[in-house]
Amino acid sequence: MTTPVDYDTLLTRILTEPTTASLLLEEMADQLAKEPHLYVGESTLTWAERWAYTTLCEQFPEAVVEDAADRATQHIPPPHHQETGDTYALRLRLAARGL
Repeated sequence: MTTPVDYDTLLTRILTEPTTASLLLEEMADQLAKEPHLYVGESTLTWAERWAYTTLCEQFPEAVVEDAADRATQHIPPPHHQETGDTYALRLRLAARGL
């Protein structure tokens, strides 16, 4: 006999828990916020994304994180000229909310 599914609980969980892609952007933001005076450029974003990817691979299967990285990459805003890690982290957190 199968266990009945509590759809209300399942729907609440889906609507309230952040997506893996959102978690990836949040982790990137956390790393960049630790470097508030570092100017954000392509190499900085690559570093932050690799850090976040590695961190999430400790919590989720790599295939899940890879799919999340593909989705998250589409929402990473381009950095402004001489934008620092702390201000860019705020914009990343806003982008994460959309995922």
